[in-house]
Amino acid sequence: MRHRRTPTYAFLALSRQQHRAEVERISLAVRNFHKTQQRFRIYHGSTSSTRRPVDGTSTNTIDTSALNNILEIDGVNKVAVVEANAPMDALLEATLDLNLMPLVVTEFPGITVGGAFSGTAGESSSFKHSFFDQTVSKIEMVMADGEVVNCSEAKNKEVFRGAPGALGTLGVVTLLYVRLQPAAKWVEVTYHPFESVEGALRMFRRFWKDEGVDYLDGVMFSPTKGAVVTGQLCDVKPEGLPVQRFSRAKDPWYYMHVEECISSGGSEPHRELVPLPDYLFRYNRGCFWCGKSMFDLTGLPFTKGTPQWLEFMLRTRMLYKALHAQDPNTLMVILDLALPFSAAEEFVNWQAERLDIWPLWLCPLRIGAMSTLHPHPLRTEDKEDEMMLNVGLYGVSPRDYEEWVSANLDLESKVTELGGMKWAYAAQLYSRDMFWQQYDKKWYDNSREKCHATSLPDVYEKTSVDYEAGRKMTKESKEYWDGTMFPAIAQLRQSLWLVREALKSKAWRLERRDVWKDWPEKR
Repeated sequence: MRHRRTPTYAFLALSRQQHRAEVERISLAVRNFHKTQQRFRIYHGSTSSTRRPVDGTSTNTIDTSALNNILEIDGVNKVAVVEANAPMDALLEATLDLNLMPLVVTEFPGITVGGAFSGTAGESSSFKHSFFDQTVSKIEMVMADGEVVNCSEAKNKEVFRGAPGALGTLGVVTLLYVRLQPAAKWVEVTYHPFESVEGALRMFRRFWKDEGVDYLDGVMFSPTKGAVVTGQLCDVKPEGLPVQRFSRAKDPWYYMHVEECISSGGSEPHRELVPLPDYLFRYNRGCFWCGKSMFDLTGLPFTKGTPQWLEFMLRTRMLYKALHAQDPNTLMVILDLALPFSAAEEFVNWQAERLDIWPLWLCPLRIGAMSTLHPHPLRTEDKEDEMMLNVGLYGVSPRDYEEWVSANLDLESKVTELGGMKWAYAAQLYSRDMFWQQYDKKWYDNSREKCHATSLPDVYEKTSVDYEAGRKMTKESKEYWDGTMFPAIAQLRQSLWLVREALKSKAWRLERRDVWKDWPEKR
């Protein structure tokens, strides 16, 4: 039975002609900014970044939020033609209709295809396929002077290779051609316990050479407890394996389930079957473990029942809306970094003492032929390595702003010392000189010149944090919330504010429409 769905977005309904009209509108607006050499920013309608969202009503903003459709699924050539602001769950639903799927699917359904390309997106299939942009064969882009160009390895190659990771600082990506592969009904998932970072790295090295493994990542709950998770696509349901889902309110949060599996099974691996979309979006409910942190921030009790009662608030779209009601960095540490395998153990031991953030997400990433602005090995001795290790740090921020600054500066210094790099979606506290020591600035500046993009904010300007402005904002926020009230009342008021702002976004409606949750029963 083929997978049927009720369209959440106008799948396949927006014609090429309508797309061209929208791109021409954007091109004209960009051209006018370029003529006056006025700097502008891009409003996408949503963001999974920790930076404050761009205000779509500003006069120096290009609104691209209408570019959120899938124009074509080419089942013969296995390519999806997707507008930049189409979310990942929309792309997956459209491709599943033809029993296809992207090679790399981001773990949050609300991450847009263009965001995954222009940012840095890696997932548990990235040990095979590298970052998401490596699965894109062609893009359409509005250059910073308004010219609309098509870019690929065969045409405008330098722009095609430079746009990934550039965060829209070379131009406006409007359309992407995403390569697809056959989909499967299930992912056979195995949780392999480990008791040290060294044990995890040893498993990663073994499994990334195993052709039978399609997905590979891990969760580390403490310095002596974690699980390497392998996944294998399958259409035939093996007898005796339990089926586990993660998309319904009654289902467990994924990371809690992983910990329960390795705690109850001793040193033996635990195997189970997970429906394909449930596996791909397994971290949607709870936003990894940030949902648990929101309970800590608001003072609400985290019991067995509360995640179910507040289910609509604890999916990634709603949690990001709540976080963006305030500066996310004053509430949470949300950042990813890539390290050479040889430095991973030292970093985890360092963070256990300095930051003490648990759990950690561990994900091997194939370096491959990536663009300059992606994380890459900084030390000469690491540049021949096949892989880097993505470490995800997600936890509650230090409540004192000065401690937050100090912790981030220490982190950036340690990561640089170890030859690693931070993802650019997170706040950057590097000085301008330190930031550009990590990248090929000459190449980047030349690319900006060729794209006529020098009137756009550069990557450093988009991601760096203004210390003094942060101090002032934090002080004003504290004075507003504290006032003369008791701290508990101030905390409650802030919690209600965050919930109110998230509800106003109506992002929860998108979650309710998802029909991939019926997979594979209605395939």
